[in-house]
Amino acid sequence: MKSQPNKNIRAVHNLERALSRLPLTKQEYIRVHAVLLKKKGYSLKEITDITGKSMVAIQGWITDYNKKGVNELLTKKREVAPGAKLTNKQKDRIKTIINKHKPQEKGYTGDFWSSPTLKRLVKDEYGVTYKTAKAYRELLHYCGFSYQKAAFIDRRKNHQLQGNFKKQFEKKLKKGGISMWWHADECKIQQEPNSCYRWNQKGNTPIVKVNRERKSISIYGGLSRLKKHVITHFCHWQESSETIAFLNKIKAYSICLKKELNRYAPILLVWDGASWHKSKEVKQWLTLNQGVVELMNFPPYSPELNPQEKIWKAMRKHLFDSLVQDRFDDTIKKAKLFLRKKTFTYKFI
Repeated sequence: MKSQPNKNIRAVHNLERALSRLPLTKQEYIRVHAVLLKKKGYSLKEITDITGKSMVAIQGWITDYNKKGVNELLTKKREVAPGAKLTNKQKDRIKTIINKHKPQEKGYTGDFWSSPTLKRLVKDEYGVTYKTAKAYRELLHYCGFSYQKAAFIDRRKNHQLQGNFKKQFEKKLKKGGISMWWHADECKIQQEPNSCYRWNQKGNTPIVKVNRERKSISIYGGLSRLKKHVITHFCHWQESSETIAFLNKIKAYSICLKKELNRYAPILLVWDGASWHKSKEVKQWLTLNQGVVELMNFPPYSPELNPQEKIWKAMRKHLFDSLVQDRFDDTIKKAKLFLRKKTFTYKFI
């Protein structure tokens, strides 16, 4: 045993008492024991061999003890978790309230719960106020909520018209006289660098090389509910002449299918009421093709009813990196390949 200097007698006594009397964790015991060994005259190398800890860590513990005593070697007690201010029973009641009621139904503003409105609710119900916004976010998670991107619906949408449309469509299908049906729509893609996110080291802004070509193209697309494939027509403008060119493609493809399936009734094409869908030229085309193609319009402001809209969304997601970095001609090739190769099984009504 090493000689024990007189000046360390009190320190050794305090440390030995801490080891025998305090409810120490494993890590706290190692720290106190390491300092005790040092006060008894052991070298840092010897203490390292005994405890398995680094010299740097041991030296840090000794410094802490010399400054503030044994308490400095103990693990600092964490602040009480924000959620602990409410009991589980109280949190479950908050959960029931915000899952069954909108804020405005409880006297607050807005259609959706947020941290500020939840803060008011908790204070009104239990007189409790958390110090951090994080506590309310955690409470929202506890209640089964997550932060999500909102889907937008036009305020002008008429639910009654949508209901009538669905009934008319189902009635037309039950009545028969339709060999097959299509959903159609148009979209526009353009190559112009937009904001994009990339994983990168903190403090280093990711640099993406782009082609600053402000080019765009329009696409007519028709989804065959029978084959689940899309017929497309690429053009520069959405206008009557291009609409007729697209209708001719749908007509030619459908005639081939009807011969193959031995079906000869008209085909039904359902799309929105855009002006280039019901122009004088398009009406003349329909007259010339009476009994071959019938058109039906979705209710106004109802893109969510059209499965073709989901195809455009999937295509844009597929082309995201290409629109930022590739030549526009290459992007168009990728779009054509995506629409030609894939099958789509989106539900309708």
